[in-house]
Amino acid sequence: MNARRLSTPWRRISPWIRVTSFSMPPKPREASQCSTGPSLIRAACRRLRGCQPGHHRNMPRVNAAPRILIARTDVVGDNVVSLPVAADLKAALPGCRIGWIAKASVAPLIRLDRNVDEVIEWNEFTSAQPLLPRLQGAWDAAVVLHPKPKRWSTLASVLRQARIPIRVGSGRRWWGLLLYTHWVWQSRHTAGMHEAVRNRHHGRILLRALGADQTVLQQPARTGLTIPEALLTAQRSWLGPIAGRFVVLHVGSNGSSVDWPLRNMAELADRLAGRDIPCLISTGFRRPDLETQMRSLSRCEHRYTDPELPLPDLCALIQLSSCVVANSTGMLHVAGGLGVRSVGLFPNMKDCFPEQWGPIGDRSINLVAPPPPGGTYPKRGMASPDHMAGIPVEQVEAAVLKQVAG
Repeated sequence: MNARRLSTPWRRISPWIRVTSFSMPPKPREASQCSTGPSLIRAACRRLRGCQPGHHRNMPRVNAAPRILIARTDVVGDNVVSLPVAADLKAALPGCRIGWIAKASVAPLIRLDRNVDEVIEWNEFTSAQPLLPRLQGAWDAAVVLHPKPKRWSTLASVLRQARIPIRVGSGRRWWGLLLYTHWVWQSRHTAGMHEAVRNRHHGRILLRALGADQTVLQQPARTGLTIPEALLTAQRSWLGPIAGRFVVLHVGSNGSSVDWPLRNMAELADRLAGRDIPCLISTGFRRPDLETQMRSLSRCEHRYTDPELPLPDLCALIQLSSCVVANSTGMLHVAGGLGVRSVGLFPNMKDCFPEQWGPIGDRSINLVAPPPPGGTYPKRGMASPDHMAGIPVEQVEAAVLKQVAG
């Protein structure tokens, strides 16, 4: 009787002991081949999901054409620096099919990438449950590049309900330990690397799970953004004589960064006009107020984009330009993704430096505001309104002239 009472709890905990005690490999793997993290928690979560260490119970056999779903549900710039993941997967698995989950406002941009075969629109502030019928049985693997929200991810939950065998995502959320099969432990705030490199690490973990070659990650980050010829022709017609020799000034950032003052943008436009360099001023989607302010600050007449201009058309204008000047925002990243020369304006602020958030490629000149008296600003909301004015107009003008000259 007493022996039976003692053996029952032992039988309950013995599977946990087997997992945590005997699942370690005989030799430690190289740092580049494994993720760091709390091993006890990882083993416990595998046990809860019915998994053995290192693989998933429903792990499919690697085939030549896996169906891979990538999720990035935030803004334009974040999606552009994530597109190299699709390029890496296509290069390593030429026959694979790539799907992308994005918000409706960003989806038109993703459709311009030749490496993405299907785009699924979804707003991260709504339930992902309606996506379930579309996901069930349709995908072999999923990569979630955006770790928010902190409390619970309805998207990650639906990916699990859809029984997608391989699910790669952040292990830094408690729910991620339960809903993903493979974890990424890096944080964008402490990783100390460019956001595109951090995103590509998600792809590395997926390729490793599929048993695919990872040498493609040794190549520089690139996108497959391609503007249709019909869009380029339409925008050339609208531009008229300035097509091919104009500079795009994208003012504002819609709150994603600290902006260079409008008065400085207006002065730069006037200086370039004095050098016979036409300027096309982009104020962003549905921001006619910025156009009104720019017109009042400028001494010369400049061209302005339509506040209702669709995102693909704006991308076509950027493709046709000789240089883009922008704050650390989406259009600066679009220029990098398209291989267009640019001048980026960055605040002297933690998590905002070009080493982490500069456009991909090597065709950008990035200018950073001088540090405030107390050092780098720790948060965006703490920056002085005049902080970005520390980047002089003359310095930006010189950078633009260098880019235009090629």
